[in-house]
Amino acid sequence: TFLLPFFTFAINDVYDYKSDKNNSRKNNIFQGFYFKDIYSLLEKVEFYNLVIFLFLISFSLVFKNLTHTILLFSLLFVCYFYSAPPLRFKEIPFIDSISNGLIAFLLFSVIFVLNNNFNNKVLLAITTISLAIMSYHLIGAQIDVDSDKKSKQNTTAVFINNRSIVYLISIIYNLPLLFVNFNSILDRKSTRLNSSHTDISRM
Repeated sequence: TFLLPFFTFAINDVYDYKSDKNNSRKNNIFQGFYFKDIYSLLEKVEFYNLVIFLFLISFSLVFKNLTHTILLFSLLFVCYFYSAPPLRFKEIPFIDSISNGLIAFLLFSVIFVLNNNFNNKVLLAITTISLAIMSYHLIGAQIDVDSDKKSKQNTTAVFINNRSIVYLISIIYNLPLLFVNFNSILDRKSTRLNSSHTDISRM
């Protein structure tokens, strides 16, 4: 997962290079550096992203787990096209928040599937966390609503154009957190790990 931040944020910062200048909250990793043109920078980032993509998919194929490979491919697809055209999910109302939640869902799924710990309780926990991620993105979009309007980025917050409704939706996204017992999921995993250690010690 340590390669995923560059894969996601580098391409995002390339396509948002100009618009991020209008937003003091955004720390674009390329700001302050001189580039002959944005296209030369894009070519470099695209090359590194291709290398990362091929490395991660090849790594997944080693485990001969088709589900893991499909989930990983889906994760990289959403991460890339969240910022990159022609899809650019971040400028499609509601899809921008949903794609953030989907990235979180796929990331956790990739980890748990690889460890063979994916079950209904884990699925519920991952879904709940993903909804919370959606709400945090929506709040961030509301904070950036003025700069996004200047940059003509049609986010969910820009589309709704009502701060109270945006915050209400964010609260609704977080409600499942009140009903999911994460401790029981963690306890179950701990029990499985302890039983595994016990079995090993008996050998």
